[in-house]
Amino acid sequence: MSPEKRTPEQGIAHALRAIRKVRNTRPDESILIAVGGLTAAGKSFLARRMQAALRKAGEQAWILEGDRFILPKLRRRPPERYPEDVYEMARLRRAILSLKDGR
Repeated sequence: MSPEKRTPEQGIAHALRAIRKVRNTRPDESILIAVGGLTAAGKSFLARRMQAALRKAGEQAWILEGDRFILPKLRRRPPERYPEDVYEMARLRRAILSLKDGR
């Protein structure tokens, strides 16, 4: 998608088209869609809308919120490197693999 502003509906339609292409050649493959952006940019809103659209299209869809994996400030090692010293990377990897495996 080009950098100009898109509506959530356009982003969701784009994701659905891309998923259909993957399903044509690899029907059982797990697909990870990452939504990134600045604070209060609408990432959670978009993720919830996308999840609903994917489920309506017959796909299993889960939201994994990155904020749930942020280390408390007291557990971070200065100087903080992103993401290694900010996120519980091992726990995040396990969560992603669990979703990939259908758990």
